[in-house]
Amino acid sequence: MKAGLTESQIERIIDEVAKGNIKPGEMKDDLVDHFCCVVEDEMSKGVAFDTALEQAVKRICPEGLDEIGKETLYLLPQKIRKRLEKLVYSSGFILLTGILITVVMKLLQVPGSGIILFAITLVLVMFFLPTLFVFVSKNVPRKKLTWYLAGCIGAESLVLFILFKTLHWPGAVIFLTIAVFGIYLALFPFFFFKIYKKDSRFSIKQ
Repeated sequence: MKAGLTESQIERIIDEVAKGNIKPGEMKDDLVDHFCCVVEDEMSKGVAFDTALEQAVKRICPEGLDEIGKETLYLLPQKIRKRLEKLVYSSGFILLTGILITVVMKLLQVPGSGIILFAITLVLVMFFLPTLFVFVSKNVPRKKLTWYLAGCIGAESLVLFILFKTLHWPGAVIFLTIAVFGIYLALFPFFFFKIYKKDSRFSIKQ
C-alpha cells in the first residue's frame, strides 16, 4: 500500500489509469505509481482525495485520459530516454553521412551508387524524419508543432530534391520549392522570433 493512501483510493487510481490506452505491464504500473505520488503530494497540502485525483489527471495528461497511450514516452526512465535520443540522432547522422558519400560516389560514377543513394534516402524520408518529428513533438507545446511539421516537410523535400537532382529525375524543382517554403517561410521566422525575444529580455534586464 502506498503511504498516505488507502487500498480503496489506490483502486480508484488504478481504475482511472485503466481508462487510458495503456497496455498491462511495467508501464502501466509506473503510471499508477506516478498518479499515486502526485495525489499524495496534493493531499499533503490538505486537498481532498477526489480533488487531488482530478488535479493529478490534469497534470499528467492535460489532453485527457485517452491521450495517455500517446504520452508513454514521458514515463520512460531517464536513462532509456537518453539512449533513445542518442539512437535517433546518431542514426540520423549516419544516414545523412551515407547520403553525402553516395552523392559523391554518384558524381564519380561509381557503379551501384544510384541504388544505394535511393535506398538510404527512402529510409531517411519514410522512417527516420517522421520518427524524429514524433519524438520531438512529445517535448514541444502544441502551438509550435506547425513550425516543426513545416520544418520536417521542408527537410524531407530538400533530401528528395538532392536525390532527384543527383539521379537526373524530373520534378526536382518541385521538391526544392516545397523545401524553400517549409524551411524558409516556417522555420526561419520561428528561430528569428525566438532570438528576438531572447534579446528583448536581455535589453529589459539591462
